[in-house]
Amino acid sequence: MSGRNGEAFEERESNTEKASSSASEENVNAGTKRKKDEEAMENDFVFKRMTKDDASFSVSEDQCRGISRENEDIQSTRSSLPRADTTIFAVHTDCWRVIFSYLDLRDQLQLAVSNRYFKNVFTTLLYKRYRHITESVTNNIDETDLHNLLEIVGWFVISYESSLDPQSNDEQHLWLLRTYCPNLRYLKMTIRRPRWYDLQQLKNLTSLHVYLNFASPEIYKNFVLGLMELPGLKKLKLEARDYIGNGLHVLENLEFLDIGSHSGFDANCLAECCIKMKQLRYLNIGKYIDELTMENFTVIVKNCLHLESLVLEVRLLEPTVAYEIVCQLPKLKHLQLWHSGSLRPSFIEGMINKTGALLEKLILEGYALETEQLEHLCEISSLRELSVGCEQLPLESLKKLKNLETLDIRMPDITNNQLLSLLTGCPLLSVLSVQFCRLITSEFVSKATRLFIGRKIKIYFHESYVDWLELPIASDNKFIQFERGVFSSTILINQDI
Repeated sequence: MSGRNGEAFEERESNTEKASSSASEENVNAGTKRKKDEEAMENDFVFKRMTKDDASFSVSEDQCRGISRENEDIQSTRSSLPRADTTIFAVHTDCWRVIFSYLDLRDQLQLAVSNRYFKNVFTTLLYKRYRHITESVTNNIDETDLHNLLEIVGWFVISYESSLDPQSNDEQHLWLLRTYCPNLRYLKMTIRRPRWYDLQQLKNLTSLHVYLNFASPEIYKNFVLGLMELPGLKKLKLEARDYIGNGLHVLENLEFLDIGSHSGFDANCLAECCIKMKQLRYLNIGKYIDELTMENFTVIVKNCLHLESLVLEVRLLEPTVAYEIVCQLPKLKHLQLWHSGSLRPSFIEGMINKTGALLEKLILEGYALETEQLEHLCEISSLRELSVGCEQLPLESLKKLKNLETLDIRMPDITNNQLLSLLTGCPLLSVLSVQFCRLITSEFVSKATRLFIGRKIKIYFHESYVDWLELPIASDNKFIQFERGVFSSTILINQDI
């Protein structure tokens, strides 16, 4: 009897062990399956970096669409898994777009670095937003956040801006740009230290805007010579106090040169640049260039045969300098000039009778013109953009400019009816800026809204008598719009380069 009981006990124990072993195996298999499923849910987003083309970089749209497809496929896979609808990874991409819209950049980055899936979501939704990293971004995040941002989207970044404050230390982040932003094309930055290895590794850089703050003329020269390591550099804007321009002529491939508003740049160095830089299309010679002579202007005209845009903001032009010779530039289309009084008749005649490319943009800064002078300038029928000051409005002359698209005028005595007539006479006008217009009132706004309701135009008023608190215009009007202030981008003379 006891023997049969013992055998039964052993049999039950054996069956228990088999069941336990079977359950253990099932648990192992289930655990393996869950691990694989979780790995799928984590979305392995470590994709291969795109191969750089010999041509200029452009983000692969197929790759970017692939990012979204991977996320959608993973979400589809999760929908068939147990409990997928209860996890945060099941949230649709469109929902994440809304969630991220409520977060500032720092919170977005903290979320992105907390989990690989969130990092993928950040890249998918925001890579286009941060292709252009502006000064408003770099001024409001610390080095850690900047590091995280560039590590995530650096491959897509094509422009980067930081402060041009003379005491700025943002150049310490150049190593981050070198490491994570191989496709960077435009850089704006203050540089104070005589070490430029990281800058010279940005081989795709085509445009550079720098404030230089060095201790000696030799360091300035060495910096400029070091820019020869950037083979694609075409545009250079220099803000450099006490730099005379020594060595700048070696950058022979430049198409755009702006030497800034600081004093000290030597006119002979400018002439040497014009002789060597045969491909120049845009030239801004600054405000305070030293000893600019007629001979310097002759060098510009003789050598800069491809020049399309010229900015003469020089406030110290000698009365004997015949600057009207610039009218002989065969491809000149955009001219900006600061004048200290009456324009020479020879300059106006030169603009009217100019041969070669037609003049399209003319910015005249400084003192107001005489009415007769502006009437004469209005004979340049090819003008598309004009900025000018005058005591009296030559209305009928301005209405002859049928190709005019942008007009910035400084005429204190212009009236409501004259401005309405001007809008009627210039049918292509899409931007109008009126400064010091003390006779313009809300009546003009009411009439313009009624007469030009279907016309797309933006009108700026500075120092007017318009009652901005009770404008008789719907805030959602998509056509005619009124702005209080100055049109800050009056004729972007370098926008086509």
